[in-house]
Amino acid sequence: MKIKTTDDQQILQEALMILMNHLEPTKFLRFIAKYNLGQGNYLQFKDKEFANETVATLSKKIDAEQKPESINYTHSQYNPEIDELKICWSQAEIQESDSVSPGVTLDYDTAGNVIGIGILNASEKIRNFHS
Repeated sequence: MKIKTTDDQQILQEALMILMNHLEPTKFLRFIAKYNLGQGNYLQFKDKEFANETVATLSKKIDAEQKPESINYTHSQYNPEIDELKICWSQAEIQESDSVSPGVTLDYDTAGNVIGIGILNASEKIRNFHS
């Protein structure tokens, strides 16, 4: 009898696909920000999942997900002049920011909760997202 085994990379990719398909983009990004998932072939995963998206279309989708009456707050903004994508999910004051990788910064509130992410050179880091 032959037993098929799955390596850790395959399991991680399958789990990310499930999360991506069942979570709102902001919740998916919060999960990625909360847990250090720096392993695996992110570019391959990203190219497959966001092949037909641009920074502008994703920004609109994220903003459209939040109902006005919701107590949750999500705001995304893309600045093409400096090629920066910022996503915030709280109106709390930013107490601290931490660079988690080159050009990627997480913002924290006074309780230490991640409340936003900034991506410099977004069109380079996230290919196929050009406006």
